[in-house]
Amino acid sequence: MNIIKDVRKIKAIFLGTTDKSYINLELCSQKGIDIVNVPRYASDSVAEYLVMYLFTLAKKIPLQIKNNNSQDFSNEYLQIELKNKKVGIVGLGNIGTRVAEICEGIGMNIYYWNRTKKHNRWNSISIDKLFKECDVIFICLSINEETKKLITDNLLYSMKKTCILISGTGKQLFHSDIVENKIKNHELFGYALEEPDTELDKYHGNIMVTSEYGWFTKEASDLRMKKWFELIINYLAKE
Repeated sequence: MNIIKDVRKIKAIFLGTTDKSYINLELCSQKGIDIVNVPRYASDSVAEYLVMYLFTLAKKIPLQIKNNNSQDFSNEYLQIELKNKKVGIVGLGNIGTRVAEICEGIGMNIYYWNRTKKHNRWNSISIDKLFKECDVIFICLSINEETKKLITDNLLYSMKKTCILISGTGKQLFHSDIVENKIKNHELFGYALEEPDTELDKYHGNIMVTSEYGWFTKEASDLRMKKWFELIINYLAKE
């Protein structure tokens, strides 16, 4: 942010991302700097990545890896099937909608919470009911001051022991230590998140952690560059 303070004639900052949370938006607004992001270039890629987490946890792949793939038919490695399970999606934007479509395609029942009702196709329910009743919960929210207050500790404690929680925002929107302890105490079936440079062995139990690769596909990268250049050209054409 020192660059923004020091350079006097910045008119706009063109982000190569959809996320704006790492930018001091208040400072930019005070200095009259436009912030232009690249929307909707990786919705399919990220949604597929989140659903990959779902299959990974349902089949307890983290436990298998940490056990060096030694075959063990004890209850610790007992898996679940996903057909007919209740999926709760927190945030039905582009990514959440695509997650819902994929999960519906494998026979799961779709529920969602969103600030506004968006689809008659799926069941809109309160966030309290979603956390208490769903077998799988996907957090598909943008990161801002409002969403940082949404997922309370009480909601996390209300999840069923058989629930799988999948975060599309890492640890930024809730207290991850509560979830990690629930896994450790066998009070939650599984948990997945992106956390760069973190070994799987850091976490106890059925927790899947990867680096932030959800957006990193050839298709999304190509579309990002195309949209990025279009945004710059269109902005300059208006000047």
